[in-house]
Amino acid sequence: KMEVDDDSDDDDDDDSIEVVALIDKLMEVAKQQSTFCLRRDTLIEKVKKWDPFATEQKEITDLLKSVGVECERLGAALPIYAKREDIVEVVSKNQVSVILGETGSGKSTQMVQYIYESGLADQGLIVCTQPRKVAAITLAERVAKEMAGTVGALIGYKSGMKKKMSEMTKIVFETDHCLLNECLTDSNLSHYTCIIVDEAHERSIYTDLLLGMIKACLKNRPDLRVIITSATIDPEIFIKYFKSGPELRVSGRTFPVDVVYSDMELSKEFENFEMKAVQKAVDVHKNEETGDILVFLTSSVEIMRCCEEFEKLMAGRKDFKCFPLHGQLPPNEQKIVFEKLPPGIRKIVFATNCAETSITIDGIKYVIDTGVAKEMKFDSKRNICMLGTHVVSKSSADQRKGRAGRTGSGKCYRLYSEESYKNMSTSTEPEILRVPLGQSLLKLAELGVDVKLYDFVQPPSEEAIDSALSTLKSLGALSSEGITDIGRWISKLPFHPKEGFLVYHGSTKNLLYDSVVLASLITNGSNLFYRGLTESEAQSSAKSKSQFGSTYGDIFTWLEVYKAWSQIPMNKQFKWCQDHGINCKVMNFTKQCVKEVTTVLRNELKINVEREFASDEAATLSLRKMIFDANMASVCCYLGHVRAGYHALVVDRQVHLHPSSSLSSHNFQPEWIVYTEFTKTSRDFIKGITVIEEEWVLEAVSQGKLHVDINLAKQQRIKLVHKETIGSSIFRKLVGVRYSQLRVWEENLTNTGMRAVVVEAESDLGVLNVFSASTMSQDIVDCFNTVKREVVEILESSEDEIDILKKTGTEPSGVRVVLGQGGCVKSLLMPDQSNKILIKKTSSQTTEEEIREKLRQYGEIKECVRFKRSDPWGFVRYTSFAEAQAAVQGTKSDENNVAVLKIDTKFKKVVSKFEAKLFWCRRPIKGKGTAFVKCPPIERAGLIGRNIFLSGRLCELKVSNRGEDLVCFNTGTAQEVEIKKSVINILDYDEGLNQNINVTVVREPAVKQSEEDLNNIKRYLSEEFSRHIKRDKFSLRLMPVKPNSLNQVAFIQFESPIDGFRASQSLQGRLQVNDQLVEISLTLKTTLSVPKSIMNVCEHRFTEIITDLKKYKDVEIGIRKLKDGNFAFDIKSDKTQSMIESRELLQKELEGEIIDCKTNDLMKRLLLQQGKEALRNIESESSVLIVINDRKEQVHIYGIEKHITQAKSEINKYLDKLAKGKQVDVFLKGQEKPRGLMKELLKKYANLRDDLIEELLLVM
Repeated sequence: KMEVDDDSDDDDDDDSIEVVALIDKLMEVAKQQSTFCLRRDTLIEKVKKWDPFATEQKEITDLLKSVGVECERLGAALPIYAKREDIVEVVSKNQVSVILGETGSGKSTQMVQYIYESGLADQGLIVCTQPRKVAAITLAERVAKEMAGTVGALIGYKSGMKKKMSEMTKIVFETDHCLLNECLTDSNLSHYTCIIVDEAHERSIYTDLLLGMIKACLKNRPDLRVIITSATIDPEIFIKYFKSGPELRVSGRTFPVDVVYSDMELSKEFENFEMKAVQKAVDVHKNEETGDILVFLTSSVEIMRCCEEFEKLMAGRKDFKCFPLHGQLPPNEQKIVFEKLPPGIRKIVFATNCAETSITIDGIKYVIDTGVAKEMKFDSKRNICMLGTHVVSKSSADQRKGRAGRTGSGKCYRLYSEESYKNMSTSTEPEILRVPLGQSLLKLAELGVDVKLYDFVQPPSEEAIDSALSTLKSLGALSSEGITDIGRWISKLPFHPKEGFLVYHGSTKNLLYDSVVLASLITNGSNLFYRGLTESEAQSSAKSKSQFGSTYGDIFTWLEVYKAWSQIPMNKQFKWCQDHGINCKVMNFTKQCVKEVTTVLRNELKINVEREFASDEAATLSLRKMIFDANMASVCCYLGHVRAGYHALVVDRQVHLHPSSSLSSHNFQPEWIVYTEFTKTSRDFIKGITVIEEEWVLEAVSQGKLHVDINLAKQQRIKLVHKETIGSSIFRKLVGVRYSQLRVWEENLTNTGMRAVVVEAESDLGVLNVFSASTMSQDIVDCFNTVKREVVEILESSEDEIDILKKTGTEPSGVRVVLGQGGCVKSLLMPDQSNKILIKKTSSQTTEEEIREKLRQYGEIKECVRFKRSDPWGFVRYTSFAEAQAAVQGTKSDENNVAVLKIDTKFKKVVSKFEAKLFWCRRPIKGKGTAFVKCPPIERAGLIGRNIFLSGRLCELKVSNRGEDLVCFNTGTAQEVEIKKSVINILDYDEGLNQNINVTVVREPAVKQSEEDLNNIKRYLSEEFSRHIKRDKFSLRLMPVKPNSLNQVAFIQFESPIDGFRASQSLQGRLQVNDQLVEISLTLKTTLSVPKSIMNVCEHRFTEIITDLKKYKDVEIGIRKLKDGNFAFDIKSDKTQSMIESRELLQKELEGEIIDCKTNDLMKRLLLQQGKEALRNIESESSVLIVINDRKEQVHIYGIEKHITQAKSEINKYLDKLAKGKQVDVFLKGQEKPRGLMKELLKKYANLRDDLIEELLLVM
């Protein structure tokens, strides 16, 4: 090996590690063999003592079973087997023992068996606690199988309300919560002789409370044995806490795991981790050898999305199977994950952090670690819980890695850098230090424990305890004397005290079942609507929110969904959820929760729950009031602007409705609300909204239950505090592309101390409006001025390079003119010269400041631009070529950040003279701007009342008087394309499917032009160009227009390209004809887009036309097939008129045979849904293509002449039938319609149109 090339060193190291692992494994196996022999001898001695005539068959059967079990243990060779005797000895000699075992050592399944077989717990039960329900059940099943039995016999479990035990049971797996509940009736836990607290490193809140109760009973139970086991934990925490107990380690070295880190930028490592995880899983499956894959994600919703996305990307392949694994899965679905698959099929498991410990999935060789987990953090100062995605600890990351090295060497792909791993906290913070303590303290109070004197393993802050006690007292669960009757009632329920409070008061108001379902939904329902991965799924979800949406908020919307779902037969519920975009797992989990609570009420409180919902408005009012009473601390007041959101009064924080809220989809902002969930992502979002009445808030304040100033809260509503008027160039720079910089302005102004900032832009007026609850200081005004100055400096220093042609006029000479502000010639660059340099050999971590620091020594840096890609990093522009050349020479020997000259050429081959196209609108937008939007009914329902952002302002979409259209007023200068994009954005629409949306802007009619008008326009344009270039150096042609043409066009030819370009650039944005801006285009090429659908039916006709045009019109026409399957016609000519005529001829062919429906009411019926379906049928029968233009109210027919004639004949027959019937338009939405009409109709008619047609006997 020493003679092998140096490149093999890394491989040798890996081999050495694996050899050491194998040697350790051999030593371990030798110890396991010794353990087996001891057990064998014990069994033999037992047989020797038998009386051949008195031994019963059961004893023989049990012995044979024990032999079989022991042989299986030796074969499994789990690391803990080698330590069996050590464990039994330590436990027998010590009341408390701490045993550490690495992942996969077998501690969770084997420990209980060793204790049972040793006889240490003959006088009672052995209990092994788990922090999760799923682990308790799966471990019980695993151990029962290993001991050749069944669950419910020797091995049992308790998990929530699920229980499988019998008189034979000696080993019980249960959740720490269950065992804590047993302390209520038996504080000494007298049924148990051995308690194993497993997975103690997770430090769940119930684990910590349980340890405190166990410690308290140890002095009364000298016979009790306590074992604390963990994979990764500092044993000193527990040794000091119990003031005794030795530490025993079960090392059981796993095989080496190769860790592969990501080279992603630190700031972007934990962004888009879902897609990164799926892509990495796809990459591993395609390129790595056999072995199963485990992917760590943060939630069940993410897992569902990733499973579906992986299957979609791997469509057609049969060599894999995806499995979800999380705590919300029913037991039968959890079992499937652990079953072996046939050879050649790879198991791919997408899991939450429940797969870190407790449960081991055999066969995992590859782990993909996103480095994040969902965690609830409690802010005791503000008394709010914040659910967020947080970076995991090193111990969690190591646990995840260990899952890949169980049976052989493996790989762990960490989707973050090694530096990020080093920066992780050592271990996860105990749950008791990061969650609200309400339920825990209530449990302690029920146990009769003084919270202030309770011996916590690691005590939470006094602030957190006081906050929880204050909440419990406000709910009436605690008093100065201890737990109240209400508190005892609430403590029985598996809810946070707030939800328990809701159930309690529901029972006093004859609304018990409603309150139980509401409490269950509050606990589980925030992900009830499934957004979906496809457009149809997204529309289904949007329709469901309209169908079930309640104006009383999210919780009552969830209740409406649950009511409808519960009426569906069980075998059809899954399909119903799919059809309505509902998360079926959330519904089932809610149902299980309701069942568990009703069982508790029946068994613990002797209350039978009638499964019947209240239906009257008074009941809804009472439920809303109860939700308010339980959640007073989260009361919020509207800030007066949809983008400002709400002011959370108690915590003094600006919050926003989550996009998934039913109120968001209804565009409804009530004045007063409460929320049940706070989520911090890009902003502070609130979920679980309930609309409340102001009088309730006033009443709570007057009674001293709520300590807020309502008048002050109302003063927080935002108002206009500053108006910034700026020019068009600076305006574009300040607001950014599609107004993207407005959010940055809002954040910057908020950081200065301003409250609830909203910045709006009005592009037509060049105005930025700042709204806030605070006043605008001079410092902030100066900030605007500073930014404006910076933008002006950038504009003033900008340059452009223009190619100079050779004498032929067709080729670039390589010489470029550098034009600066006002078209002034700054310098002349030879073919091998440039004042720009590209930055090569850079790290992705290199910052702009580092580049500037290194390169400013060579000259004045005028511009520094970073590219999105990593190499080259970007470019730097100097004042002169000499400075750029110095940078190249000065860095050529460097290892990184090397400068290379960047030579630009913008030359495009031109023919004849240089020509520019001038065009302007002949039909200006009418008034302040009005737009009509036409779209399908489902989208239309979701748009009514929504706001779109146009020209820096919000414009509301309303129902128009034109029938199916929506109307939007005060659109300003916004054109059809901009409005359409805004509509698509709020629908979250796929732009590839945007043909369903049509927008029409109302314009002034075109004014008929006289010969004198045309001459005046031509004279005006010629005079303006004459200011920049001699009159005899250019010629201007004004093109004739049709009476209804939207635009007017002129072409201007220049003898000198440089002079022509300079003049055109100088006049760009400055020319106006009839108050309309003249656009100047410098291209001689025109392109026509041809949809593939039209090409398929008209290809032969197009070929004939193009052949004739090339022959008679002196044009070049090329046909290109685009990536999306569509086509493009590229038209070039040195004769402008030929180009225009050729384009017009092809354009006319692209319009097909037109049926204009605008002027005839009967023809307009072709544009209705029934008419469109008739046209679709005619299209298929006549072998033509029919395209419907809703905006222009036209029908276009394409195909050969014979087929077009046949189609038109069928259309006439259809119109004749319509003429004999009667049409009535009934609008189902609008201001004058009753509130909730659409909701009720959708509830009654699942397929609204078809069901109404059938019921009312209408004719299609």
